[in-house]
Amino acid sequence: MSLKHASWGVCARTDAAYLERLAKREFTRTTWNVVAGNDGYAALFIHRGEPSVRLAQRLATELGEPVVLLNFDDDLYYADQIRDDGSEHRLTDGLPAALAAHGITVPGNEPVTIYRAALAVGVDRAALETISWDADYEAREHDRGVLVIGDGTLGVSCGRWSRKLKCEVFSASWGPAVRDFVCVHYAPGVDEMLHWRDGHVDGSVAGATDPTGVLRAAGIPAAALAMKDDAP
Repeated sequence: MSLKHASWGVCARTDAAYLERLAKREFTRTTWNVVAGNDGYAALFIHRGEPSVRLAQRLATELGEPVVLLNFDDDLYYADQIRDDGSEHRLTDGLPAALAAHGITVPGNEPVTIYRAALAVGVDRAALETISWDADYEAREHDRGVLVIGDGTLGVSCGRWSRKLKCEVFSASWGPAVRDFVCVHYAPGVDEMLHWRDGHVDGSVAGATDPTGVLRAAGIPAAALAMKDDAP
């Protein structure tokens, strides 16, 4: 199993054999890998499930050393330092740096590029700026309202715009490398979301269950998400 399929993991100052014994005991039905690093560090990569803070805390207690909890989710992608007293600290240098510091690399788990765009219906940029606006946002004219191109904070702003201005907002993201599309429809009395990942569908927006149909219903041009001709 390639490491690029890892879902989560832990990194600690311990030998690889210790983590292998842990994995054989805890993950009998899940594929895993152990990779030895430098300076006595090793990492355990799990290929299924969600990050276990409880396991990381237990490991930190057993070792008497902080443990780094790794989350390879494409949208989250973080590394948290877990101490034996239960405290947690987000490592601001990010997941790859947390591993590279100990000579551990994970091919295929580099952060993927995610494109984000939103359409706020029936409002103007000035109204949006009074509620939530990031310096990296780019506003474009749209016949239904305001088209906004942004970064990872755009989804948070969309929720605020809809709640404060009582308006309809469509927020979409596209990761071409992993073929992952998400669209959330914010509006008073509306709770819709579509998560489409390489053909696997969860939910719908405006009755559509594919990226092309959702973008058409939302009025967001595919080019705003850097979608090419081979996009779904």
